[in-house]
Amino acid sequence: MEYNSGLAFQEAISSSRTYNLEIDEQDLNAELKEPTRSVNSITRKINEALASTRKRGFKFGRKSSDPGFLDEYQGQGRLTRCQALLNQDIIASAYKVDGRKIPKHDALRILGQDICSLQSVLGFIEVTINNLDVKPFGNQRRELKMAMEGFRKAIATVDQRKKALYNEKDISDEPITKVLYPGGVDAKAPLIWNDYSAWFGTPPEEPPFLHMEAKKSRVQEFTWTSSNIIAVFLENDDTKYFATPLKPVEEGLQADEIKIGDIAILAGQYMIIAEPREDSGNIPIEYFLMTNSLKVTSVEDVNGTRRGANRRPVEISMEVALFR
Repeated sequence: MEYNSGLAFQEAISSSRTYNLEIDEQDLNAELKEPTRSVNSITRKINEALASTRKRGFKFGRKSSDPGFLDEYQGQGRLTRCQALLNQDIIASAYKVDGRKIPKHDALRILGQDICSLQSVLGFIEVTINNLDVKPFGNQRRELKMAMEGFRKAIATVDQRKKALYNEKDISDEPITKVLYPGGVDAKAPLIWNDYSAWFGTPPEEPPFLHMEAKKSRVQEFTWTSSNIIAVFLENDDTKYFATPLKPVEEGLQADEIKIGDIAILAGQYMIIAEPREDSGNIPIEYFLMTNSLKVTSVEDVNGTRRGANRRPVEISMEVALFR
């Protein structure tokens, strides 16, 4: 059995995109509920028949190999899997037993215990029915055997689900991995934006460079906080910039995204990474080669004592020219 609920979210930026977040809940052992109830009902009838036989002293009614009283099976509780889907992409998968969150390996263990325990109980019931010689109860043997065939089919269904879950790729059980900047989720929070102006050069400039007036600095230090988030500090700037590559980057290629000493030009929502051109000469315009660009997703003001109280602000370049 599956349950589904959905919400719509918007990015907290001016050009916001809408994302559909759905939460799906699947009952992993629902098929075992009816077999468990029925098996326990049969168990009680068998125990009543055994007790009646012994009470009346009908020793001939029970063979020497008859088993004793059977215990009812309590089950392991309601086992569910909840999946968070963002635009149909699974971003998290969590398992719960009676509402309590558990790891995936515990969910597989519980399914295995349910399957093995019910199979054992069915085996005991069959042995008991075959060895119990009580006429009122004996008339129901055929119906009981047919019912137990249905139980075994339900158990087989859950067993197949268990095998499928085992082979599924493990993913995080938390849909929110990290909140970088709490204010960023507030619709009233200030938009991350660095003013700039840009235009293409005109002949006789060949090729026409992209000219910009923007804030310019150098990368002083940076840290990859995750596979797609870089925390960047710039020279003479008490702001920590959280930036993301514009496309997925393999771990072995992360060193090519940004380096200490790189030129960083802040333009709009982006941090342009560049290197000086060796043939710039003694001209008033600074020429750079653009090597990469990152999107600034959030910022954080850093205590001035950490990086020095008497820092100059980020340089505002009168004009730079970029070529890639």
